[in-house]
Amino acid sequence: MVRELSPLVALVICISGVAIGIPANFAVTWTAGIYPGADFIGSITIALIPCVFFGLLYVLFTISMPRSGGDYVYTSRILHPLAGFTMNFMFTIWTMFFMALNASVFIDQMLAPVLASYGIAAGNPALIDLAALLATDLNIRFLGALISIIIVFIVILFGAKYTGRWLLVLFFIGLAGIIANIIIYLAPSKPFPEAYMAAFGESMEDTIARAEAAGWSYIPSTVELTLSALPFAFVWYMGFQYSAYVAGEVKEVKKSMWISILGALFFGWIMYSIIGALFLRASPEKFTQAISFLFFAAPEKYTLPTIPGAYLFAGAISPHPILNLIIVIAQVCWSFAFMTVLLMVAVRNIFAWAFDRIVPTKLADVNRRFSSPIKASIVAFIVVVIFLYLYVYTEVFTLTVNYVMAMALALLVPSVAGIVFPFRKREVYQKSPASAYKVGGVPLISIAGIISLIFFLYLVYAAYTTPGVFGPVGLPALSLILFTIIFPIIVYYVSKAYHQKKEGIDISLAFTEIPPG
Repeated sequence: MVRELSPLVALVICISGVAIGIPANFAVTWTAGIYPGADFIGSITIALIPCVFFGLLYVLFTISMPRSGGDYVYTSRILHPLAGFTMNFMFTIWTMFFMALNASVFIDQMLAPVLASYGIAAGNPALIDLAALLATDLNIRFLGALISIIIVFIVILFGAKYTGRWLLVLFFIGLAGIIANIIIYLAPSKPFPEAYMAAFGESMEDTIARAEAAGWSYIPSTVELTLSALPFAFVWYMGFQYSAYVAGEVKEVKKSMWISILGALFFGWIMYSIIGALFLRASPEKFTQAISFLFFAAPEKYTLPTIPGAYLFAGAISPHPILNLIIVIAQVCWSFAFMTVLLMVAVRNIFAWAFDRIVPTKLADVNRRFSSPIKASIVAFIVVVIFLYLYVYTEVFTLTVNYVMAMALALLVPSVAGIVFPFRKREVYQKSPASAYKVGGVPLISIAGIISLIFFLYLVYAAYTTPGVFGPVGLPALSLILFTIIFPIIVYYVSKAYHQKKEGIDISLAFTEIPPG
């Protein structure tokens, strides 16, 4: 593979990994419903601090080892190949699961709300009914999600150059949707209470009273409750480091990593803050808590056509339907950009494993015309489709997946690698650009690793102690996480024995060097 991605495309990859336009719709209401009393803007601002250090960790890693495969390359060379493969296998499996989940959620929780929003703004009941159908029919959800995955798969086959162009187009259209949403909330056609009454047939006070009758009571914001929402706030930023996984295809990599990783993080914070502030100005905290409570805790009493959020309410207050149409198109673009980056990351990781002979080397074959790992792409596509079917039609993932715990456990490993890098691989570190960054004589990458390690340990604890928020923590869930740890260990040793016996090659020797760029 060749370096075809510009610094701008690298930035767009990271912004698309965060997929700002997607959580911008429901991040405020989800926070209000799951962490009532947490200040949304306060939580994302405080969560920004450990995220900056996590971003610094990946920037410094990547400018030291600018290769595709991201943390697999760093951890396998700094700690041990088994540590690198195991953590990256976990990360990649959950990334492919998250792509399948997003493809499904795209239909019922992303596309449905914006269609309902446009239907309300345009006075089109048929669109509102279609939105309700998308939110409830499993077969339509599966078919729509499958089509979206196939489209992304086809794009990926054309290689980094064309995928980068695709992402640029999606990003700028998606950005137009965010701007349209901001315009609506800055210049509403009518006050929100009046608009809510006209669109949904009841007053805000009636909605609050219905929530109170269902057992809800208002919880004022406090610092303690805001801090409790930090793990949730981190989820809204997750993905801002994704350019690290395609670093072997990025031009001017030293400059690109600083711009893309930290740029995407701060861009996300700015957008979330603006949209959150405008949303809460229209929909006060008390009402937001009440409507979110009904959606999450008393769905039988929830009467709105789709999930409550910025885009649905934008349909009620929009000064012109064209703005809502832009939001509809933009939401589709954000979802496709997000899925594209997730599949791109998974494919590059599989390619890196194959290059090191841990998995069949044919998966490292690159199509000469498009500089694309076609076979690795096919494997990733098949896994995602299987995950999609299981997610839509079974309860397997509902009973077993604690995504935040699994990802936090995986990211503990590169945090440790960052701490020991200057000492365990002294010669490599001293020759790397990362060695120039120190604080009081202490390597910045070690400081970033320590803070990241503490934060991910906290996320593991939070995910385990709040199962209703992040997923189950029973025996099935913990067994699945354990399986994703044990399985790559078995694969590594089987592959090592196979190559030693059949070819006389010790694959562990390859990990003493950084792969060629």
